[in-house]
Amino acid sequence: MSSKRKFLVVTGTPGTGKSAASKLLAAELRWMHIDLGKLASRKRLFKGYDRKRGVPVADLGKIKSEVLRAARRADRTVILDGSYSHLVLPKSLVIAAVVLRCSPNGLARRLRRKGWGERKIRENVQSEILGVCESEAMNVYGKVCEIDTTGKGAREVCREIVSMLRKGSPATGSFDWLTQVSDRTLLRWMA
Repeated sequence: MSSKRKFLVVTGTPGTGKSAASKLLAAELRWMHIDLGKLASRKRLFKGYDRKRGVPVADLGKIKSEVLRAARRADRTVILDGSYSHLVLPKSLVIAAVVLRCSPNGLARRLRRKGWGERKIRENVQSEILGVCESEAMNVYGKVCEIDTTGKGAREVCREIVSMLRKGSPATGSFDWLTQVSDRTLLRWMA
């Protein structure tokens, strides 16, 4: 892979629709798709286990090496999909960073449908309310494209990403769920 090879980062809180939209986008653009969670699991790219949260801790250095190796072999643009994809590669290798967002209550419904436990749902909804992925991605890339996936299917999200790519530069937007925390249904997530 040449040093000019570029990546598209698709990140967001678990349940916002990253994988579904990224797979469609890769098929439409004929780009390579790498699901970082699956890559880490398949290759055992962990540096420990967080007992409190009940999750393995990804080794971002090893993941970066595997991503670059896979991209060299494929010799095409790569979509990185994962809730920590924005922490893997430097700005110089990235075309754009897309942060998928979802309303807190919509996200909770999605995670329940996936069979997640209430503790993990609460943790991820709080992360979404606080905009953790968006904030981290902004710190790395300076600007990001945020897309609200609430009530949208993967095809519609894919179309929005394609539209953003055609415009040539991501618009930094912000979905501030904190402004809605006075809503009683959102307050319960922060307790």
